[in-house]
Amino acid sequence: MSAPVTRLARWHEFTLYVVVAGLTLTGALWLLFHFFVSGDGEYGYMTHPLEPWWLKIHGAVAMFALVLLGSLIPNHITKAWQRRRNRITGGVNVAVFLVLVITGYFLYYLGDETWRNWASVIHWVIGLGLPVVAGVHVVTGKRLRGTGSRARDRVPEAPQPVTGAPGRERLRAVRGGRQG
Repeated sequence: MSAPVTRLARWHEFTLYVVVAGLTLTGALWLLFHFFVSGDGEYGYMTHPLEPWWLKIHGAVAMFALVLLGSLIPNHITKAWQRRRNRITGGVNVAVFLVLVITGYFLYYLGDETWRNWASVIHWVIGLGLPVVAGVHVVTGKRLRGTGSRARDRVPEAPQPVTGAPGRERLRAVRGGRQG
């Protein structure tokens, strides 16, 4: 029996790259607009009109990221963990995502402003590090795959039936030329 497949399909890998980039970009833009573009106006503190939109887009992309994270658990995460492949960077990635999910939940549902402020700082500090952590995991995984383990990640092809050989000759061809 062949080893389980832990390598992601190209569309899956690409989608993850786009989602991580989208989360990072929208989160960074919200930070930029919140702390550097918004400010005092004629009637006090004025939020830039785009600031709430960056947050709304960030939340929408985060929902998609949760679905993608769930799609990694049955095959990519579980099987790689069982095979002891890329455990450190994979574990760090899972931990980072869990902290982001928990702090994101707190930002949405906590009423206490002190705790909410802490959750916000933790969320954006770790969120800005997400591309680095994910990038290290990808590079490490590709290096491991390049050291000869690539063949183990592929699903073996099913043997093709031999046609045209009658009876015993056909059986011999299927067995690889051994006498039956």
